[in-house]
Amino acid sequence: MSACAKARGITEAERIFREILPPDLVGKPQSSALLLARARFLARHAVWADAAGDFTRFIQFKPDDAWAWHCLAAVLVQEGQLDAYREHCRKSVERFGNTTDPVTAERIAKDCLILPESGADLDSIAKMAHTASSSTNNPSNAAWFQLVQALADYRQGHFTNALDWSDQVLTKVGAISERDVAAYMVQAMACQRLNQHDKARAALATGKELAGTKLPRIEGGDLGRYWLDWVTAQALLREAKALIEGQPPPVKEASK
Repeated sequence: MSACAKARGITEAERIFREILPPDLVGKPQSSALLLARARFLARHAVWADAAGDFTRFIQFKPDDAWAWHCLAAVLVQEGQLDAYREHCRKSVERFGNTTDPVTAERIAKDCLILPESGADLDSIAKMAHTASSSTNNPSNAAWFQLVQALADYRQGHFTNALDWSDQVLTKVGAISERDVAAYMVQAMACQRLNQHDKARAALATGKELAGTKLPRIEGGDLGRYWLDWVTAQALLREAKALIEGQPPPVKEASK
């Protein structure tokens, strides 16, 4: 589909949403399902500011919906609303930090690990990551759980562990490109911190090539079903490039 055709499709969808979700209905609880549908559509098509507004309103109606919290974190990162992102992460951990559901734990923990500083308590985030990675009842989600554990270990300064976990994720390389790029970035950054500079640059190069050839382009008009993970992959790619190509000060590996 051409860019023009995609743009027409988005415009038509927005028109339909305006008809079925007029402004006077947006602020009412009965609109929540339509509001969530519109928010997801807007985010998938990179209309970030409007998506943020819809996800925020939906959460006001459904404050225990972890999926909406998960979505809003990614949108705030992509929008560059860093203060709002950090406050959102702090509140996310307050609300979901003691969850025993590994999927919820993985999503909220990953939200708080996308950027180096999320404003949330790192020990609480690490606990949630462990809840996910120690689960044995969700084989279809195993690689996602391994990725969040790799990220948590990296943020804690446990670089060897982060490398080991990212290696496990990459045993499934090719299944989901967004996840692959994120894992390669964790691998690259962990190697860099461990002074394995050649391996770091190799992992970075592989991830950059994947991002350039396999991930949807924002100008294409549709980021696909994994738009959330596209945001994570892009954020980690930017961080890894700055770390490896920008030569920041060295950081010692934390004791285990």
